[in-house]
Amino acid sequence: MKPASPGRRHRAVALSLAGAALASATLVGAGSSSAAPGDVVFAEDFDSTADGTLPDGFLAATGDWSVEDGELIGHMSDSYAPAILTFGDPTLDDFRIEFDMRFDAVNIANRWAGVVTDIAPTGSAPWWQAVVRADGTSVEFAERTASNGWNVTNASTAPAPGVGNDVSVRIDVHGDSGEWFLNDELVLTTDVMTRSDAGVLGFAMTGGTVAYDDIVVTELEPLPTEPEPELFRLEESFDGDSLPEGFTPVSGDWSVHDGRLHLDAPTSIGRITFGPHLDDFEVSATMRFESVNNSSRWAGIMTDAAADGSVPWSHAVMRSTSTATNGIEFAIRTASNGWNVTDRAAAPTNAGVGTDVDVRIVVRGSRGEWYFDDQLVLETNAIARSGDGGLGFIADGARISIDDLVVSELPYEPISFIREPGEGPVTIAHRGNSSVAPENSLAAFESAIRTGAEMFEIDTYTTAEGSNVVMHDGTLDRTTDGTGSTTGVTDEYLRSIDAGSWFSPAYAGQAVPFFEDVLDLANGRGSIVVWEVKNISGPDEMAEAVAQIRERGMEEQVLIQSFNATYIAWARDAAPEIPRAYLSTPSGDPVALARDLELSSWNMSAGWLLGNPDFVTQMHDIGVAVMPYTVNDAATWKALAEISVDGIITDRPAAHIGFRNGSPIDVTVVAPEPVEPTPIAVRVEQAAAQADPSAAWPVAFDVVFAEPVVGFSADDVVVESAVATTTTITELTPGLRYRATVGAVDAPAPSAAVTVTVAAAAATDADGVATAASTSTDNMVEVVIPVEPTAACRLDYDVTATWHGAFIANVEFVNTGDVAWDDWELGWTFLGDEQVRANWSAVMDQAGSDVTVTPARWNRVIAAGDSVTFGFIGHRGDALPTIPGDVTLDGVRCAG
Repeated sequence: MKPASPGRRHRAVALSLAGAALASATLVGAGSSSAAPGDVVFAEDFDSTADGTLPDGFLAATGDWSVEDGELIGHMSDSYAPAILTFGDPTLDDFRIEFDMRFDAVNIANRWAGVVTDIAPTGSAPWWQAVVRADGTSVEFAERTASNGWNVTNASTAPAPGVGNDVSVRIDVHGDSGEWFLNDELVLTTDVMTRSDAGVLGFAMTGGTVAYDDIVVTELEPLPTEPEPELFRLEESFDGDSLPEGFTPVSGDWSVHDGRLHLDAPTSIGRITFGPHLDDFEVSATMRFESVNNSSRWAGIMTDAAADGSVPWSHAVMRSTSTATNGIEFAIRTASNGWNVTDRAAAPTNAGVGTDVDVRIVVRGSRGEWYFDDQLVLETNAIARSGDGGLGFIADGARISIDDLVVSELPYEPISFIREPGEGPVTIAHRGNSSVAPENSLAAFESAIRTGAEMFEIDTYTTAEGSNVVMHDGTLDRTTDGTGSTTGVTDEYLRSIDAGSWFSPAYAGQAVPFFEDVLDLANGRGSIVVWEVKNISGPDEMAEAVAQIRERGMEEQVLIQSFNATYIAWARDAAPEIPRAYLSTPSGDPVALARDLELSSWNMSAGWLLGNPDFVTQMHDIGVAVMPYTVNDAATWKALAEISVDGIITDRPAAHIGFRNGSPIDVTVVAPEPVEPTPIAVRVEQAAAQADPSAAWPVAFDVVFAEPVVGFSADDVVVESAVATTTTITELTPGLRYRATVGAVDAPAPSAAVTVTVAAAAATDADGVATAASTSTDNMVEVVIPVEPTAACRLDYDVTATWHGAFIANVEFVNTGDVAWDDWELGWTFLGDEQVRANWSAVMDQAGSDVTVTPARWNRVIAAGDSVTFGFIGHRGDALPTIPGDVTLDGVRCAG
């Protein structure tokens, strides 16, 4: 690197501008008043440094560093541990560092070297670096985390520096943004560097020997900042004598007098609209009931309404008797002129008549806060939003007056799923309200929204035609009347099958939804769609899917999650503004991974989290929420709330909401005094669908509890049978009636019945207190298993090996019953190379299959107690033949 190459001449000029020939490093402190944009604040060419030493201010933290022949040489024998050298005063916010670099030797072709842009003077982690690999496989911006993990935030391929070749490096840094230039070509950018208050510069390399020369650090002009968007603000004191411009009466007698806006005569839903559409805003006003038709009448603010006041709209209102349980409300007037009161509460005092009340409503998207005289009294996440609705005032059956209206548009704030202390975890309905409706159906999602779940979870697969179908399983058989692979059938077929009848006849005809169907159902209704990506073909398909979210303006109403980190990375790249969650048991360096994927939440199993509660704090410290799955019992809900999780994924959203409302987690929950558990009365009933004993497997029966329980599962059903079985449980009536379905793994044994018992020990009452197992015989029942009845007969066999691999089989067929038989058949199971000649007739070659032999001459009546003997001769191969399996008599088996 000596002498300077033509590409470095501008640096020689910079050095001459900095001062005299550099006997040692030229340095202007970052805090010096003499440093200004364009000034060289640090320069070093190592020409005046003795071999085997380092210039003043250079600290070798790890590895071997020294000056040799006018170059800085770094060496690290370890192929993976980094060698670190630091220098300079605390870094500038905006600077450029330039230098020449050469790989002299590498242990492995992809070893790397470069510059550290922010590091503690001691060289300890964490730090940020910009490096290039010798083989050109990547240039990178990366973070060495405090736990000594790696977080490669940005990477790209680049021309390979190779070994023995000089390359010029330039890194421009502006705050958390950086540009990476290799041989004067821009190869990479970043905007996620974390800067410290006292970090210095340095060099980093690993697995070889690297030479550095001609360092120049220049202060840069700060990047121009984008002006803050001008936010809308409306202030109106109604001091005139007419309605202000932009106020549109819809119904009722609205006027301005005495310095206030008045609705002068009680009317049915009087309305006046004003203002533009705002996504995030705060509206406040002084409101007063002048008179009311009765104490239940109400008035308030329309939070999203068409300019002509037509349905639908959303509003936040109070009653004159506002201390009633429904004295404060968020509600929706639907398109069919119905009411949907989404949230209600009581105010601390009555609004009354003739008394001013300071009303303030804060709205961010579909989330809202209701303040009564500056006290927060109600929150919602279910404000129905449109794309163009403005504001308004509304009253029903009351004369009202309004003053001091202020509307302030709020700056955008990214949604955070981290709950404030004492708020408790939100409810996430797993596959919708899957305890009362078929999972992953529009009915289940509608139920979740109406129940008040802040979020509901869906699962999707990419179909053969590139659509995203909502389905949990990779096959259709469990939850539809269709069959086959979820990803292997046509969209038309998916839309034609029934996804409801398996759950209950009440849901017959429920269609399989697609992703866009769910978005349209949820759009503007408050509940966040937690979209679990089961599979997706690639980044282009991810981009197409998130485009559907953007088209509907639902960027803050969808949380993308997956067990596959690659899918999350594709979502980050395609739509960084849409929140993301990772479904995984944490391992390695979860902080680094959370930062790399830019997660909003990390969702893992509740069991793991309860064993590692400190993970919640670890994630909260970096702004990431924690929402475990899938929890259906109150005891675990309480335990998770106590470690400050932010949401709980559950199959029982209504029960969880009831638990939250009845068990606020910001107070101490006192456990009841120990008492002897009261047994839960439980009985087992044969399901109506299985009333016919000849019905096919699976067998269904109902488990019925006398009081609501939680925590009951298929593991608590015991089937006493010689048949290997699998058992599933479906909740028919929440907490009370369960449908147990028993399927045979193997063919059923020849038994007419099996005994089913139910152990209630795992079930708990609504408060999460464990109860004793029922001792009642009502929890046992004989369930008829549909097996084929056996005839009153006997088969006796005599199979003898003969010459040349042949065999003779003599079979005696005995009628042990009381009725003569005039119609019977003999079955024989053939091995791979058997040939059988029945009753010395022609050869029958049925290799590898079952066959029924019915020679006409055998077809004679066998009287009760009588028998018939017949013979077979055949070629037996390597072993004696398999004995005939059975005789069939009008569908009744005679076992051999």
